[in-house]
Amino acid sequence: SIYVIGFYPEFALQQDQMFLNNLYKPQEVRNAAKKVVHFVGTDIWQLYHVSLMNLRVYQNYFKNNVQKVLCEADFTQAELRELGIDAEIVPLPPAKLYEIMSLPKEFTVACYQPQMNGAFYRPEDMIEIAKRLPDINFKFFGNPTKVGKDPALPQNIEFCGYINNMEAFIKDCSAIMRFPVHDGLPISVLEFLLAGRYSVQSVPIQHTYCTPNFSVDSVVEAVKLLKETCEKEGINQIASDYWRKELNHDTYKNKIKEATGYDPKSYWE
Repeated sequence: SIYVIGFYPEFALQQDQMFLNNLYKPQEVRNAAKKVVHFVGTDIWQLYHVSLMNLRVYQNYFKNNVQKVLCEADFTQAELRELGIDAEIVPLPPAKLYEIMSLPKEFTVACYQPQMNGAFYRPEDMIEIAKRLPDINFKFFGNPTKVGKDPALPQNIEFCGYINNMEAFIKDCSAIMRFPVHDGLPISVLEFLLAGRYSVQSVPIQHTYCTPNFSVDSVVEAVKLLKETCEKEGINQIASDYWRKELNHDTYKNKIKEATGYDPKSYWE
């Protein structure tokens, strides 16, 4: 079994299902199986905020009770190592690896701004960045309650609500910017890169622009540079080629199969 886990660490000691123990119940014909845990960025952020005692419990559990611990990228691997957890890098691929798409006529930047936990994604700062770049169009997406333009905000911001057709949305954008308080390897950024788009974000991702020490000023300058590069180079072919290879679905499936070592016939027998 493999689990992409969302932690609620403050409840971990009270809820042993957080430790996957309820999967082993011989009386319910649930036999012991390999446990493979895949950390994503949010999990690591939440681990940063547990008590030292809880962290030690997690460290011991993953060391002694989980057969394989995975993570998304080298920078999340380094964060886990700081927390005393060793993990192997296996990127989580998007469900669809988009093909290269032609760029829109006007340079347009997408920005994920969800309704849930909205403050984590710095909405006021993102609006200020758009305000300082009036010649660039911004599409804020992810919040189903916000659609269209807000007369009180810069008119180069369009709220696009929740996106059901990501492929069509990406086609209308040249790049994506993403600056939550903490991040992993975001699926949305990977989707944009696969389609030949550009990205600027807070974490180091191959063939993107990285602004690790967030400030409105630094991101404004990065987006300007992104626009210049896009207009000069056109489609971000190198990023698309690199990530298409890294996120190959068959490669991912083979790595998970190797990690779990599951053979249905022998397991059943």
